[in-house]
Amino acid sequence: GGCKKLKTIKGTDTWKIQNATDLSKMFSQCNSLQDMKGLEDWNVSKVAGFGSMFQGCSSLTKLDLRNWVTSSATEIGGMFNGCANLEVLRVDNFNTSNVGNSGGTGMSSMFAGCGKLKTLNLNSFTRGTSLTRITGFLQFCGSLEYFSMQNFDFSGITTFQSCIQDCKSLKM
Repeated sequence: GGCKKLKTIKGTDTWKIQNATDLSKMFSQCNSLQDMKGLEDWNVSKVAGFGSMFQGCSSLTKLDLRNWVTSSATEIGGMFNGCANLEVLRVDNFNTSNVGNSGGTGMSSMFAGCGKLKTLNLNSFTRGTSLTRITGFLQFCGSLEYFSMQNFDFSGITTFQSCIQDCKSLKM
């Protein structure tokens, strides 16, 4: 991407994105990006595609997206993949009920490579009826001690390949 040297994005709170339907790869590979203030209250209610949105943003240390209304989301695979220094990630209220595997990766590798995350609250995550694979979901999250997905129905998932691979700090 062309944003490898970009360190700060200011004023995102004024961006008019309420009609956007796809934010996939929007900040992908912005590996020097450290600060993104203002996107906490974005109106993303029409967005279906969030795939790889922050992929490779390895300098980000915190993201608070708990106010995002994600009920239209169908693709969130790789969304935070490679955010190696992310220590705080708030996705507490994400609605994943429409996320599936048809035509995309669904939730695969969503948090892969988030090596500094210690806790992750995914209690708002539910399984869409067409979601059958969560390959590499938390792969290489070596510092992750705790994650919770209390409302997620795993009974329809057929492929868990590398789902929690190298989560060596996980306390079961």
